Amino acid sequence: MSPTPSMFATSVVYLWRVDTEVSYCSSSRSSCFFRMVIEMEHVEDTLTDVEERDFFDEVSKSYFANKKFIAHQMDSFNRFIAEDIYRVFERALVRVDLANNKSSNQPNGKLYSAEISFGHVTLQKPKWTDQKGIVSELYPTEARLRNMSYSASIYSDINVKVIISQERTVDRVLCTSLGKTKGLKCTYRSFSENNPFQVFPTIAKLTFSNVTSTIRHGIPFLSVYFPGLKSSLPACMLLRALGVANDKELVERVCEDASDDEMTELLSYSLYHADKEMGITSKSGMESSLSELKTTKEIAMYNLQNYIRMDARVQDVLDNLLLPQFGTNNTQKIMLLGYMFNCLLACFLGRRKLDNPDEFKNKRLELPGELLMQKLRTLVNRFQKDLQKKMEKSDTHADSFKQKLQIHMDGSILTNGFQSALATGNWVAGLSGVAANLERRNPLYTLSHLRQAHFPVPAVFKQDAHSYINRYALGRICMVETPDNHNCGIVHTLAAGCNISLGSPASPIVDILFQLCPHDMTQISSSSIARLTKVFLNGKWLAVHEDPEYLVRHLRDLRRQSLLHEQVEIAASTKHREIHIFCDAGRFLRPLILVKKNRTCIGKMKFGKLSISGSYIDPGLIELLGPEEEESCLVAEDYKELQRSRRENDNKCYTHCQLHPCFSFSLGANLIPFSNHNGYYRVMLQAQKHGKQALGIYTTCMSSRSDTSCHLLFYPQRPLAETNIVRITNLFQLNNGQNAIVAICPFWGYNQEDAIIINQSSVDRGLFRSCHLWSFNFDMEAAKNEQSSDNPSLCPHNLSQSVEWKLDNDGLPFIGEQFFPFEVLARNGSLNNDSCLRLNAVEKGRVDQVIVASDDDENSFARIRLREVRVPVDGDKFSSRHGQKGVVGLLCPQEDMFFSRQGIIPDIVINPHAFPSRQSIGQIAEGLAAKISAISGTRFDASPFNKTELWTMLDELKRLGYRDDKEVLMNGRTGEQLRNRVTMAPVFYQKLVHMAVDKLKCRSKGRVDPYTHQPVSGRKRQGGVKFGEMERDCLLAHGALVNLYERLFLLSDPYTVYVCNSCNILAWRNKQGLKCCSCKCSKNIVQVHIPYACKLLYQELFSMGVHLKFWTTNY
Repeated sequence: MSPTPSMFATSVVYLWRVDTEVSYCSSSRSSCFFRMVIEMEHVEDTLTDVEERDFFDEVSKSYFANKKFIAHQMDSFNRFIAEDIYRVFERALVRVDLANNKSSNQPNGKLYSAEISFGHVTLQKPKWTDQKGIVSELYPTEARLRNMSYSASIYSDINVKVIISQERTVDRVLCTSLGKTKGLKCTYRSFSENNPFQVFPTIAKLTFSNVTSTIRHGIPFLSVYFPGLKSSLPACMLLRALGVANDKELVERVCEDASDDEMTELLSYSLYHADKEMGITSKSGMESSLSELKTTKEIAMYNLQNYIRMDARVQDVLDNLLLPQFGTNNTQKIMLLGYMFNCLLACFLGRRKLDNPDEFKNKRLELPGELLMQKLRTLVNRFQKDLQKKMEKSDTHADSFKQKLQIHMDGSILTNGFQSALATGNWVAGLSGVAANLERRNPLYTLSHLRQAHFPVPAVFKQDAHSYINRYALGRICMVETPDNHNCGIVHTLAAGCNISLGSPASPIVDILFQLCPHDMTQISSSSIARLTKVFLNGKWLAVHEDPEYLVRHLRDLRRQSLLHEQVEIAASTKHREIHIFCDAGRFLRPLILVKKNRTCIGKMKFGKLSISGSYIDPGLIELLGPEEEESCLVAEDYKELQRSRRENDNKCYTHCQLHPCFSFSLGANLIPFSNHNGYYRVMLQAQKHGKQALGIYTTCMSSRSDTSCHLLFYPQRPLAETNIVRITNLFQLNNGQNAIVAICPFWGYNQEDAIIINQSSVDRGLFRSCHLWSFNFDMEAAKNEQSSDNPSLCPHNLSQSVEWKLDNDGLPFIGEQFFPFEVLARNGSLNNDSCLRLNAVEKGRVDQVIVASDDDENSFARIRLREVRVPVDGDKFSSRHGQKGVVGLLCPQEDMFFSRQGIIPDIVINPHAFPSRQSIGQIAEGLAAKISAISGTRFDASPFNKTELWTMLDELKRLGYRDDKEVLMNGRTGEQLRNRVTMAPVFYQKLVHMAVDKLKCRSKGRVDPYTHQPVSGRKRQGGVKFGEMERDCLLAHGALVNLYERLFLLSDPYTVYVCNSCNILAWRNKQGLKCCSCKCSKNIVQVHIPYACKLLYQELFSMGVHLKFWTTNY
């Protein structure tokens, strides 16, 4: 068949396209055609917008399914148990020098010195032994009930090496400090290779000051300080001492480019002063010594002796204390010092930005495993010193060495040290508050507490850069969940998607760099540094490379192929020709989807395979980026941003995309529906306070727990309007509250200010009903009355006798018995003579549980739990999820409440004036979403920043048969229709821990302080209510002087004294009557009523030699 013109034309066009492509990409037609087919298949294999949305949703679910919110805490502790403990003991070594011990008179068999080291270390499981000698495993629940410490024993073999007539010197440990100097400073933190323990501070990674720049006589002058020096020394003198032969090499090492005239001129000042100082030293009577020195290095070494201690050698100081990780390799020390001087001069010239120590790229989070390892290391060092001191003092013979060793080994140093640290929270290096009690009020509070990060600040702290949010905080810490007090910006909560690196081995990275970087660091000339790119591993200059783009691309490909650890951070700075690689622990990592050409790096075939496997977490699709690597990336907000960029073709080339905007907020902030419609302060209130104060179910094993005080909500519910974080994490128990029908309307003035009205019938049906559990410990073997009340008058015997029938024969109460204040809850023997446990003035409830157990010493004790049902009353505090808090102003009967035409009666009525000033529009949006969800029977996505407008929800309500969000209500009192329609919808409300029964305090008579005669404080002691200066000013403003006189005098500390009108001093009463001590007369003595505090002040001033006088007036 002959070709038709149309067929021929099509062929011609096709061949023309191929030729065009050939001329652009390749000289071979076959290779060009292959590339075209691949591109066509790639276009067909890309995901559609709907598939891309489903992919992001599935990846988010898989990410949280494979991730634990407290994984950084658990994994760090597990590593400490599995690895770190053994490393601490393996490096521990005790050297005992017995040569100077003159107490021994046995020349034969005497030890001169010995080395004691730890061998095989065994960590046993927690166990306990009863009186019969039966050993059983101990579990955390049983340890809590038995008042035992959940601790394990560490056993180790002791290796003793006897050394005769040999001395050993103690290895030097690097210990530097940061001095307060003016000008610029460049710090570098170095570690000795002999010290395997790495310390990562919380405030900043770079803390040890090795290089400083100061201003001398208005000229920039480089000086160096490191451990072992008495003062800072000139930088150029140090470089000459390390082996820099001439000025040209020094300039090339520091400036990296000898043709840089501006930096060379700055360096010339430091070079001139260094040479001048070396010359001045040579003229001060030391010409004979310097004449023997031939090289510049020898002259510099000689002058360095003036900056170190007299008993130290210059070469030892340079080898062991200056950058000890390099040892005796002076070439690498010169290169690193030159790089640091170059950074200083570049900052001085404005070519390089100053590093902010408060940025998250310069911070590391200390995990529990690292903190415990630091404490264990400190305690082991203390144990070594104690053992060494005792062994050196003892008269140790070879035959009795083992016996003396067993006697002097004190294992309680480790046990007591850990117990004290965990009890007080005081840690090494003066840190405090490291250990704290875990809050368990509700599941959200527990998770938030475990994901908190506390950044220590100086003692004299001001609200400065420490508490400000910087650019690296996005996606790593929550920007709204932080305290609103002095800890604002100091205590942070990790974002939901933030990961904390646990640290990975550096050896694989070192091996790869040695293969990819052929240059030998010791053989690099000073003139070639300017054209090479520096490669740093955890801050250590490890290699150089000529092609930084190839190296970075290759390393990232290895990470995406799982040949490198997924937490390895690879950051590149093309401007400064530097590559920084980090694999240390404590870095803030953020999960991001890999994007190429504004599309995800996944096709339909791979998406189908991942859908079959059920796991969407792939190293080639999702990356964990650190703050420094993210600097060179362009991150899209979500997949919608990618789709918009593709549609509009805005020339933005995104490299990564965030999984979901909720990953940038904490768990508490993510639970707030439509939080983008609220003011910042209301969002912070809910995330930081109200969400944690809400009552819920904090545990599902109440039968095996006996907490001191806790609250339980009887009927917690799932919100109708939920955010996306709940759906992708399946953590439905994080919401603590109930769905209530809320009407926004004034109610006869009872819901003014922050007050709310609650339907009494709803409360009777169980709305916001909770219980408060109290736990009491009673020692059943106590012989003395140590647990009875401090004031016997508050516990009358007739009341104690009346509750004897509530106690069993063993002195413990029956289950279900009701107890009231001052009643005896448990006893040993009779109620009047032996020890008993009495309730105080605010404790009451029904016996819920009685547990009898024994501790380590087999002392029997009882743990009694009381249950008190809490029903909402006037004064209880409630809050919505939008920071809209309020107290109950009225419990209104149902027949007096508003009702709709369908017969729906609101559970809560709030005032409409609560919205404009607080800007909590999100609550109105939540009501619309919950109303749609309740009518349609489907869950409504109330996530913030989902671009759901209020008018779209109103349109949905119209589709469901409603005119808008307002309804016609009837007055329950009059039966008339309200003049205006009222907004009424379901809203999720929380019952907070602040209840009126816990705040109520009243008394007529009670205890007074024996020193001031004023009422004591505290509800448990029936103390008085504080009446301070602000309350006094209020009464003065109202002119209520009689009330003020009653508050501050009659009901506080009234006291009667007698004053002599002749001498104007206090008179005293003796056996003969009233008498003035000054005039010895009993006439003209009048009675005066003053506060006892005034009389106490008179006596205190009198003891100091100050005599007060009183003038009285008759009224």
